Amino acid sequence: MAVHDPDNWSLDVIEVYLGTAGRDVANALLITSLFACVLPFHNVVSRYQCTLAGNGYFHHAARSIHARHGSPHVSSVIQTSTAAVVLTVFALAGLDPLTRIFSAMAGVATGGFVTLMVLTCVAVCVFGHRSPQPERVLALRVVPVIAAGGLIAVLVLVVRNFPLVVGGGTGLAVGLGSVPVLAFVLGCVVGARWDGSAARGAGAGADDAPEC
Repeated sequence: MAVHDPDNWSLDVIEVYLGTAGRDVANALLITSLFACVLPFHNVVSRYQCTLAGNGYFHHAARSIHARHGSPHVSSVIQTSTAAVVLTVFALAGLDPLTRIFSAMAGVATGGFVTLMVLTCVAVCVFGHRSPQPERVLALRVVPVIAAGGLIAVLVLVVRNFPLVVGGGTGLAVGLGSVPVLAFVLGCVVGARWDGSAARGAGAGADDAPEC
């Protein structure tokens, strides 16, 4: 069963033992759980864009906060529009939204998050080295090193199995895997060359908006 239809084998097994109704219920739960997984990604990206806009590295309109709900509603619309464009491109390419798009993007996000956690551990170690606090040696030097070692091992496994994660060949894996790397490099270049304080001043009235 898994060999003939690897994308739906779990649903096929459920149908064998629970019938069509069981399959439909499982399918509905799968869709709602995927929505629950995607929603935090949307919220995180929206708030990141809002924060970047507040520091002058994104269009100042994105830092607008809804007067009633306190949400970054403009940034949310930008994120929704960006996702719609990406999904349209994938749809025109005839790619399955679950087995190709979601799995591939989840693989990219996983690699990016693990990398960010490794960098966070490194940042904690650097902070502990520059600001010695004998009473916090365990928290600032020992634990971050152990955590970084474990996360690097996880990152190696992610990279080695990335073609399997994204469901494509080596070329596709390299292309998608380079997205977080290129974004990080671009951010470093922009951060080094762009005076954030001057950029903030360019946004008329933006400094009066609440923080994200």
